[in-house]
Amino acid sequence: MMRGINHEYYGDKVVVNCATCHQGQPQPVASPAIAQGAWQPLEKKVAGEQPVTLPQLEEVLEKYLRAIGGKAAVEGLRTQMLKSTRTSFNKMTPPQTSSLEVYKEAPNKLLVIATLPGVVTYQGFNGTVAWVSYPGEHREVPGAEALRLQRRAEFYGDLKLSERYRRLSVLGKERLGEREAFVMEALPADEESEKLYFDSETGLLVRRRVDFKTVLGVVPEVTGYEDYRAVDGIKLPFTIRWSRPPNSWRQKFTEIRHQLVIERSKFDLPAQPR
Repeated sequence: MMRGINHEYYGDKVVVNCATCHQGQPQPVASPAIAQGAWQPLEKKVAGEQPVTLPQLEEVLEKYLRAIGGKAAVEGLRTQMLKSTRTSFNKMTPPQTSSLEVYKEAPNKLLVIATLPGVVTYQGFNGTVAWVSYPGEHREVPGAEALRLQRRAEFYGDLKLSERYRRLSVLGKERLGEREAFVMEALPADEESEKLYFDSETGLLVRRRVDFKTVLGVVPEVTGYEDYRAVDGIKLPFTIRWSRPPNSWRQKFTEIRHQLVIERSKFDLPAQPR
């Protein structure tokens, strides 16, 4: 059916894919949930309606920086430790919960320790080398895998958006549930373009969306940021929700600390598996 639709209506261009109907469910639902904001397009102008006045890019970025604590507070951070639990779902198997412990040091060092049922895994980036260590694997990682770890290791990441992306622009305004958000297009150096959603009232980043092009068409990856709380003068989300059909997870932070002394060797690939 999917191939037939793409052949008849789109000249064999893959536009409709599995996620179009299933959206992570074994059986497609006939009527999607009203609050299914992740799949809604940008608001379209209705005939006779007054055009939406959008803020300048600098206004959105400055409001966001003030909302999370201000330039001085952000630039004063050097190290960070985060503990959380993550529950993963795929609609096919029972949910699985893991514990995560993350260490970061500016500008780009990272260690992620994930404890799952029966196994502990390690991922790291020491500023030069990306690596993984878990049963059956203990090695440096190259290419796209290394790039993902390197980007995750960017200490200021979501705190300094203008430095993370090569181009940013304000596209429009969209309603997310009961709130409105300004939508920004963000182009990284060498990955798919992203859309960033900033709460029009608070200025906080509340959603990120990336549309990945696959052989089965475009698959959306959506990350939601909730429950912002102040930690050492910086506002951070204590709940993160992620979805890329057919998988999703919910991460809840139990502890966030800054300015710890972290041994540099902690970020290096150990000589022997831990």
